[in-house]
Amino acid sequence: PPIPGHPPRCGLCVSRPAAPVRGIARRIQGRCFGDHAMPRKIDADTILNDPRVTLMGVAGSPYTRKMLAVLRYRQIPYRLLIASNVAGGELTGLPVPKPSLLPTFFLPADDGTLQAVTDSTPLIRRFEASHRERSVIPSDPALALIDALIEDYADEWLTKAMFHYRWHYQADIDKASAILATW
Repeated sequence: PPIPGHPPRCGLCVSRPAAPVRGIARRIQGRCFGDHAMPRKIDADTILNDPRVTLMGVAGSPYTRKMLAVLRYRQIPYRLLIASNVAGGELTGLPVPKPSLLPTFFLPADDGTLQAVTDSTPLIRRFEASHRERSVIPSDPALALIDALIEDYADEWLTKAMFHYRWHYQADIDKASAILATW
């Protein structure tokens, strides 16, 4: 069932059916991601003319979750494209990131074209410059340094613990393999 108060065919709030079906949007921890229609096709002009930030990711990606948390906290309007729902060529004329990682943000470049950006730390810095409200980086330089060190440590090393707990114990293996295969 959809989340109460949202359209019945909300592109990201509808519960997943028992059997995975390509193109069916998912509920991720019961939260709506704001866009109420998962686009069948999306192109560069659509993204450039939309005031929301557009990103593509999956719920199982710790970096997608990190960036969604930043966007929600900062109250930056966004549209999330679930990568497994748009993997069949529905993204037309969009730039391909180098390297191809998730989440991928589609943002305007300085020359007005669309660029694909993937690294979460520079993206956070970019949003700090473009959206002044509700900063996630401390204003005190010493705290900002500690923040940067913790973020870098978490990005590089806490994922190792995440993968350990996702795949080491049998109950977690069973759950992760059942869920991740449908994303």
